[in-house]
Amino acid sequence: VLLAVTVLEQVMQNCGPELHTTIATKEFMGDVSALVLNPNLDAPLHRKVVQLVQNWGLGFKHMQDKLPVFYETYSTLRAQGVRFPEYDAANAPIYALRQAPRP
Repeated sequence: VLLAVTVLEQVMQNCGPELHTTIATKEFMGDVSALVLNPNLDAPLHRKVVQLVQNWGLGFKHMQDKLPVFYETYSTLRAQGVRFPEYDAANAPIYALRQAPRP
């Protein structure tokens, strides 16, 4: 599962708005939240998923009008007491609604 989450991380960083919109559903982010809240989750996997939620929440914060579920999920989990690592904006991935080049 850790490998799948790592692949998802890379895909989110390297793909554009079509994929971001596909991922940005309440159903998918609900599943991600369930992983974060699962007390039996393997520690390395838990750290990775928490990091992704934080990166997506803060990385897409400026796009709440188009992709609100990322920041909503992050905010909700923080309100529920989930501890997130210190955020390093200088090394955080940058997500932009960019257009893919046309062939």
